[in-house]
Amino acid sequence: MTRRIKRVFILFIAVIIFSLIFILFQSTTKTVYNEGDAFGNTPGNLLNGGLFSVLNDAIYFSNPNDDGSLYKMDLNLSNFKKIYEDKAGYINSVGSYLYYVRMNYAKENNTSSVLNFYNKGIYRMKTNGSRIKMLYNDPSGIVNVYGNTVYYQHYNKSEGLSFYSVGIDGLEEKMVMDNGILPLSIQNNILYYSGVEKDHNIYTRNLSTGSNQLLYTGNTYAPIVAGNYIYFLSLDHNYAIHRINIDGSNVTQVVTSRVSTFNITSDGKYLYYQVDDGNNNGIYLLNVNTLESQVILPGNFKGLHIVGDYFFFTEFDDTNTYYIPIGLSNGISTFNPPNLSK
Repeated sequence: MTRRIKRVFILFIAVIIFSLIFILFQSTTKTVYNEGDAFGNTPGNLLNGGLFSVLNDAIYFSNPNDDGSLYKMDLNLSNFKKIYEDKAGYINSVGSYLYYVRMNYAKENNTSSVLNFYNKGIYRMKTNGSRIKMLYNDPSGIVNVYGNTVYYQHYNKSEGLSFYSVGIDGLEEKMVMDNGILPLSIQNNILYYSGVEKDHNIYTRNLSTGSNQLLYTGNTYAPIVAGNYIYFLSLDHNYAIHRINIDGSNVTQVVTSRVSTFNITSDGKYLYYQVDDGNNNGIYLLNVNTLESQVILPGNFKGLHIVGDYFFFTEFDDTNTYYIPIGLSNGISTFNPPNLSK
């Protein structure tokens, strides 16, 4: 082989190697996008902290027995796997990724992870815990992934909360509204929200055009869309749960007690809520079709989540988390996942 042919051959090999490296880099860094109406978690779960989220055949959750670290389990609550060390909240699982708010500043025990220097923000990773990417590096409230956009409560020390969005690729971060509305319910690219400054009416916002429209006049909080209805806490009626049709008509009171938080199944059949009137405190189950309610467990609870076939809730002092099959008022079990860091 002549010297010239050798040079050509070496150059050819170098080009092949470079091309393979480039293709590998592109395949590992390229964002995998979602279909337009994909969503990362339910409105009721997000209202309650987003500590559980379902994707395909798995439940991703913040493990209470491992300082809130991000874990995975099967739908039958078995086969536990630790995904990442971060204390996770507002978990969204959709498409190829997990999204969550990093809350390492609230960890009881510091970890050795170098990423703990950045102890807050919104992050995206593959469902196996790899390819972590920071989307926002400051404190955040509720995060809701819809389509290929992350909608979130942006916090600024001087201005407080406002409503922002950023692409799932980390690009095109922008302010959507200059007040801290709860970005809970998005359906057909329409956000349903309560006002937080001038009034507490329920509005819709077209996320494509940016136009807002008054839907319902009232003193409301935390509207959640379920089927053809919108459920909300009525501040003028001692935080009882009311509902309206999705077009804003026909207001109806469905729970008369004072309620601190609630959640509803995706089919709209069962409503779970925490009574907070000082006399009958406890977790209750309402059959929305019959409007018959049952107490599940007396006491003070929070973190009402619905994932797979189960309803989860946590004691107010974080001592225990419980679960029960959806639709039942008995058969409560303690949720006791393993700590795989030990």
